[in-house]
Amino acid sequence: MADYFGVPLSPPAPLANKRGSVATWLPSVGSAGVKWSPLGRSDMNVADAATTAGIAACGALLLVLAAPFLLIADPGTGLTVYYASGTLGVSGVAFLAVLLVVVFLSGRQQRRDPSIIAGVALVAAVALLALAVTWAVAVDVQNLFSFPASASWITWHRWVVVAVAVLVPASAGAYARAVL
Repeated sequence: MADYFGVPLSPPAPLANKRGSVATWLPSVGSAGVKWSPLGRSDMNVADAATTAGIAACGALLLVLAAPFLLIADPGTGLTVYYASGTLGVSGVAFLAVLLVVVFLSGRQQRRDPSIIAGVALVAAVALLALAVTWAVAVDVQNLFSFPASASWITWHRWVVVAVAVLVPASAGAYARAVL
């Protein structure tokens, strides 16, 4: 059955994704008539959850990276040397974390093709993890002991950065699996 514009008034056949879950159809009325779009796909729920987790992981990573600046107030500490360790230092990790927030938001708001967003998110997230590990391994241990005794937690801070950074590619991988 069709209206005057040739747009079907009844929903199409059930849509099954590659994992076998079936979507229901939601009608929306616009200037072109009735448009049917899938609703209730479990993959889209996973994609939304993955983008939310990715944004939260990037925010948590940025907070963990900023913790020494906020918590160590003593002048003359080796914070500059600590953050500059490695090839790019920790600035590359922070840059990719901010970039990935934008990428995850783009995927969540469906501004671009989900497969492209998934690819960009996955590659950038793996690069973020690689930079975090490279930085953590390159930190000079002698510099860690130059901090005041009240900041003894700095000796394991770099490994917390790596642990939180692992959450970002995990979220990107979940998003890619849901949309591809």
